[in-house]
Amino acid sequence: MAKVKKGSNAPFPGGSKSISYIGDRVYAFSGTYDASTNQQTVLDFDTSEGYINAIWNLTQFVREDSVGSTESTVATISFNGIIIYQVMVGSSAVDSPTSQTVEMIIPPLTKVSVTLRSGTTAATRQATVLMIGRVYE
Repeated sequence: MAKVKKGSNAPFPGGSKSISYIGDRVYAFSGTYDASTNQQTVLDFDTSEGYINAIWNLTQFVREDSVGSTESTVATISFNGIIIYQVMVGSSAVDSPTSQTVEMIIPPLTKVSVTLRSGTTAATRQATVLMIGRVYE
């Protein structure tokens, strides 16, 4: 099967819930989300026919103007509605890191969803999710 070049001239869309393809490279960036006790879907997309060797970076809710003001954050990655990975970042109670980087393979034709949830609601604290990877067909 021949490789199909997808979105080779795609501009950076900023934060969005979608995935972007540039040749055999792929990325998704959530943008910033305010801390909330309600679960928020920050990425939600369908992959193409190739599998993706992905690297995820999940950050906790941080106050930009005050390094000491943070909130614990639960990040969940699901494939086709099934939780694949769940982590808490930024909790002093369990001495967890303020960000988490994880590698994983995303199968072809998969619906990917990433959610964030915080212990408190605070518009002054934001978190982000970034995924970069390479597509193999």
